[in-house]
Amino acid sequence: MTNLKKKSFIASFCVIIALAFCCALIGQSVAVQNAQAGDGPLLRTATNQPPKAVDTPAREDAPKESFILDKTTRTSPVLIEMEKIQYPPFDYPTRAGKITGDLCTDPHVVTLSGSPGVFSVSDNTTLYNANYEGSCASYGLGMPDVVYAFTPGADMTVEATTCNSADGGMDSYLYVYDDCPMTNELACDQDGCDAPVNYGSKFEVDLTGGTTYYFVVDGEYSWAGEYTFDITEIIPVPDPLPCGITIPGGAIADSDPVCDDLMANPDPNGGCFTDPPSPFDAIACGETYKGNLWLSDAEGSGIFRDGDWYTFTLAEDMTVTFTADADLPWMLNIYQGTPCSGVDLGAILGLACDEQVVPIILPAGDYYFLMCGDFYYQWPTYPEMFYCANGPFEYYVGIECVPYTPPVVANDDCADATAISGMGSFAFTTVDATTDGPLCTAMSSYSPEVYNDVWYCWQSDYDGEVTIDVCDGGFDSKMVLYADCACGYADGDELTYDDDGCAKKSSSAQMNYTVTNGTYYMIRIGAYSSSGSGSGNLVIAPAPTGPANNHCANAIAISGEGTTAYTTIAATTDGPQVAYGTQVNNDIWYCFTPTSDGVYEFSLCDPAGWDQRIALYDGCACGYADFSEVAYDDDGCSAPDYGYGSVMEHCCLMGNTYMIRIGGWSSANYGTGNMVITRIDDCPPALANDNCADYISIAGEGSTPYTTVDATTDGPLCSQMAWHPNVYNDVWFCFTPTTTGWYEFDICSGWDTRLVLYEGCACGYADGDEVAYDDDGCGTYDYDSRMYACCDAGVSYMIRIGAYSSSGEGSGDLVITNTGPCPAPPLNDNCFDVIPGGIGEDYFFDVTGTGTFTCSFTTALATTDCPYLPYPDMWIAMNVLDCQDVVIEFCGSNPGSINTIFLGLLEGCPCTGYYSPNGSFCTYGWDCVDGNPIMTAENLPVGMHWILVVDDGGVPANIVCTVHHYASDCGYCCVGSNSSCGAYDEWIDNVTVGSIDNTSGCTPLGYADYTAMSTFMWQLFSYPMAVTCDNTWTSDVIGAWVDWNQDMSLYGLDEEVLYEEGAGPVYSTVITPPATALGGETTMRIRLFYIDPPQWVDPCGYELYGETEDYTIEVGVWECGDCDGDLDVDIDDVICLIDFYFNSGAAPTPEVAGDVNNDGFINIGDIIYLADYVNRADDPPVCM
Repeated sequence: MTNLKKKSFIASFCVIIALAFCCALIGQSVAVQNAQAGDGPLLRTATNQPPKAVDTPAREDAPKESFILDKTTRTSPVLIEMEKIQYPPFDYPTRAGKITGDLCTDPHVVTLSGSPGVFSVSDNTTLYNANYEGSCASYGLGMPDVVYAFTPGADMTVEATTCNSADGGMDSYLYVYDDCPMTNELACDQDGCDAPVNYGSKFEVDLTGGTTYYFVVDGEYSWAGEYTFDITEIIPVPDPLPCGITIPGGAIADSDPVCDDLMANPDPNGGCFTDPPSPFDAIACGETYKGNLWLSDAEGSGIFRDGDWYTFTLAEDMTVTFTADADLPWMLNIYQGTPCSGVDLGAILGLACDEQVVPIILPAGDYYFLMCGDFYYQWPTYPEMFYCANGPFEYYVGIECVPYTPPVVANDDCADATAISGMGSFAFTTVDATTDGPLCTAMSSYSPEVYNDVWYCWQSDYDGEVTIDVCDGGFDSKMVLYADCACGYADGDELTYDDDGCAKKSSSAQMNYTVTNGTYYMIRIGAYSSSGSGSGNLVIAPAPTGPANNHCANAIAISGEGTTAYTTIAATTDGPQVAYGTQVNNDIWYCFTPTSDGVYEFSLCDPAGWDQRIALYDGCACGYADFSEVAYDDDGCSAPDYGYGSVMEHCCLMGNTYMIRIGGWSSANYGTGNMVITRIDDCPPALANDNCADYISIAGEGSTPYTTVDATTDGPLCSQMAWHPNVYNDVWFCFTPTTTGWYEFDICSGWDTRLVLYEGCACGYADGDEVAYDDDGCGTYDYDSRMYACCDAGVSYMIRIGAYSSSGEGSGDLVITNTGPCPAPPLNDNCFDVIPGGIGEDYFFDVTGTGTFTCSFTTALATTDCPYLPYPDMWIAMNVLDCQDVVIEFCGSNPGSINTIFLGLLEGCPCTGYYSPNGSFCTYGWDCVDGNPIMTAENLPVGMHWILVVDDGGVPANIVCTVHHYASDCGYCCVGSNSSCGAYDEWIDNVTVGSIDNTSGCTPLGYADYTAMSTFMWQLFSYPMAVTCDNTWTSDVIGAWVDWNQDMSLYGLDEEVLYEEGAGPVYSTVITPPATALGGETTMRIRLFYIDPPQWVDPCGYELYGETEDYTIEVGVWECGDCDGDLDVDIDDVICLIDFYFNSGAAPTPEVAGDVNNDGFINIGDIIYLADYVNRADDPPVCM
């Protein structure tokens, strides 16, 4: 040690000893409390959560208790250009042999479907003979005709017409007889259709139930050809009169006047129809109210409804009996909790003069209900009959209340489980049971409850897999299996579970598990919904083994035509995805060898049918790729008795093998039946350009006929297409332009097409090689296609025409037009281009105060910048100079509201921040008069913001943008969702961090302000946080942010403290305030929402699903060595440390601030170290 160092040390030590003797004579080493609760902040990482299972209902699916699942896919009828054949009068060729529809003795049979009943068929009279003539033919006889026989089940009036024939159809006339030999004509029409259909015919005719009528489609003059024939039941409009209910005596009149104009006047009992929501008529137990309702106030005004709101309070649990009726179809919707934001308990429905008496068990609390005309569930065929002017339409509603005492079910509680053993059938009931078991999130993240459960402690007498089912329970059941019978189970403790697993009764539960002899298991039986219950038999039996052909490698060989019995019971799934990204669940396999060339039908249309899918693959080698099927069907059996049966067709060649795959629509679907294979036709001649290598060459502009009828699929996927990547049944054209230009490729032919363009005609294309593509670009409801591309003269381009679905095919014209010079790429194609000095600086705007700016551009030749958005994108830059609210309008953009313009608001370039169809916007809607979007954003902080415009339609759009901006108060960005706290909404249930432990439940509209709750955090200390969520999905994402720099923005560096994907339901992180965090109170935001696929989460904006909660964090700032907390390290801190060490004085805040030599203790060594630093500014303190 140098002399200088020695002197310095001795001086410091003397000062310390002197001070120490002044404070105390003895001391004690004090261990530092380690405040570290974790290893530091959780870094944002992308986890690989599993996608939603195929059988998990998608968000557009409806809840079980409310809606009917519609599994139909988006398809449209194939319309082929009509063929018109004109023959000389009386010179029509005769068709030999028996032809159904040729004579009234062998007619086509008509069956009406739906309500009102409808029949429609398209056919061609050239396939028939000339047998009959109607009285209204102007001239020209002897043309072929077609006979349809219809026997109504009841008296009715129908309209018969050929007005819907494509392109007007042939020049037809139409007549009807009520006998066969066709002597008594009832009606006849020629050319009765309105323009522009000038040659079709129509008439109305009254029919008697039980009588057979013979309708004849005939050709006028010398016409024969294709037509469409329709018969539609005409339902008479009933008299617009109230049905005349009887109002109970003593009923109290509500406060709403008759025919009150809901749109113009404050409603005396408008309830949730008014803003703010008030008033409500208070109804007490034992009271009945009366009033008036209507569905619309005047014809042509649109459908409105008058509704009256009531409220009541229960001091204890009650059985409340609602008695109601009205002079029109009505509904009574009941809610619990805070008015207009409470829990929807459901609706009581009634027809006109249809009194309903419904008891409901309700717990103590506040309730309100709406009594109104019903146009949600019972839409009247003629709503005009319920206009207020046709009334008055009276109603009454009353409530009676009696205290509710729940009945006792012997095994209602887990602790009272019924003991059973061995295999067998055990009677059970869940009627009057309550719920005491845990959630089962693994069974369903959106419906994890098992309601009204009963319990059985079962001892196994078997080694192996068993089946446990309640398939005869007669209600929508769930089952869960737990180990032993100790109760106290938690979510996640289940061994297995099931919902809807019974093969024949898909809403009942059946589960399989491998058990051990002598072991105890707890079986829990409950319901899907809180109102569900039932009785039946709990059946426990050894599980059946899977079918022999359960796996592709064990496919059963079959050949030729015939019927094959099959079963998928106990089968598993081992095949790839099929069309639309769906799955054939619980599949079995057959290797089929045709005995001759031909079109074969593979039919599962078994009357005992179940919900099936069927697919066909080329060859029997297994290992098939996703979407590689050559044929596929889901629900194609047309007869109503076949339910969801499936049938497919394919041209099969002798000598080749084909793999047949049979399975269910969902993982809960199993079944048995018969597969019938029939050769139904010769294979059609191969299309000349069916394969890419056999393309047809086209030079220059013009119209080229095409057909995909009987085409196969040999092109690659096109993942940039919306909905799914397949282009089915494709044909190929090699196009060589004679001039350079901006070409339009148009196949707007009236069926659901897809269109792709590749550069060069060498084939062998891969997904991503396309230079242009389109699906539905014609802007019609036929879903046909139109695309654009810049093509160079003399360069070849491959045009691929195909279908949206595997069954889609059609014909039309490919029209190629050079629309002019190739447009220049948009100057705002890249976000770096729209800053000052960039080629697109005209799209850069300084935004301050109040004002408006506009811009316009085209999406033609735009490129893709964002890897998560495989579509062309364009940019507008806003340099926000003070806090702003903005309204962004795209009114006047073309092609308008064809869902091609999506927008996002980013704070980073390129593509950092956030994008969605809602973006970081407070509101977003297609609110322009022309259907284009308008959106708002609030409290944009100072800095750069990019408006991202994405065109996913394939057809270039001309964009017009108007931005109105206003100075704002610089608060945090807006956030929210469309959440109604329903079956498909996820929410944050509990947040635990520091002193915050908040259980909140769901908040309608997706935002809750809990900033009144706060917790304290020191800089650099670590604090664990757990967020528990309810009703979560595998595509959910959660994030949390803390505004460490207190700039009212949550996008700062290190401000994201949580990012996790998946269904949770518990998401954990460790929050560590950085050294740069400002002291004092700041905001923490936690946000949960749904995005498929999960990939990001944003602290701002409006989403369809999810919830956001805000909290307060108080940040403590400290300095190492600052014992007295004044944020200045000096001799006072040395004295403070001596007082703490020798005299148990005030501790450093935080205590770790005194451990200046970072050895984990505060002792004499820290005092010497700090004194030396203060005296010499040597070796600064290091506390952590």
